Formats: sequence, structure tokens, C-alpha cells
Amino acid sequence: MSAGPAPGIPADELHAVPQKARLVTVALAALGAVAVWAIAELGLGIDLRSPVFPDGSQHDVDVQRVLGAAVVGSLVGWALLAALERFTVRGPRLWVALATVALLLSLGGPFGGSGITTSNRIALAAMHVVVGGIVIGGLYRSSRRRVDHLEHDGQEGF
Repeated sequence: MSAGPAPGIPADELHAVPQKARLVTVALAALGAVAVWAIAELGLGIDLRSPVFPDGSQHDVDVQRVLGAAVVGSLVGWALLAALERFTVRGPRLWVALATVALLLSLGGPFGGSGITTSNRIALAAMHVVVGGIVIGGLYRSSRRRVDHLEHDGQEGF
């Protein structure tokens, strides 16, 4: 059974809802990452740095890098969800699984390499988890198929 637009709601309005919700999700993910950064750097005095990997590079984790990574990661997630919604029936569910795997793999960054303290690793991992949680939850909730389904059936959940 295919889900069409909800009765009485113009198609352009129905599709505007996910776009607005997704923009809010990207903004909240960026704010969440900056909040964790601010707590670690400004509140706890942790000098956030990236781990040193075999190539020997290490950099300061400043607010610009945090914002950039959160926004780019969120937009990549949005693009993948949009593609899966367009080409698969179970796009949102598949996207949640892929996004969760991506989040878990991303934790290899903070927990890999050397040259940083445990508190630094925890702060970096917290940024990953906060951004991932906001993006996965927010983008899934904005899914077009999920929104169409909820408007027809009045149900929540997977």
C-alpha cells in the first residue's frame, strides 16, 4: 500500500514540513556539538586536540572545526536519507541502521590514535554521540514516508 499526500494538505506543504524539520535538526546538531565543546574547553579546561594517528598529524579541536564537522556530517546524513526515501520503500529504517553504524564507526576517531588524555577522548566521543543522537532522531522523525504514514494512521514509531 503506497502512501500518498494526506487528504486536505497540499503536496508542497506536506514536503515543506520535512525540509524545515531537517534544517532544525542540522542546527540543533551543530548547537549540541558546540555545547559539548564549550563545556569541555571553557567549563572543564580541557585543551581539546585530535588524537595522533600514524601519519603524525594532530590539530586543535576549535569551535570552527566542531561546527564544520557537525554541519557537514548532518548534511551528509540528510542527503543519504533523501536518496533512500526516493529509491527504497524502507528508506527511513535502512537509514537509521546505516546512520547508527556510521556513528559507531566514528567513535574510532576519539578512541583511536595516541597523544591525548582520557578526558579529551571522552569529550570528543561525547560530541560524536550528541551529534549522532540528534541527527538520527531528528532526521528519522522527519522522514517523508514516516510523516505520510503517521498522517494516515495516526501512529508513532518504526
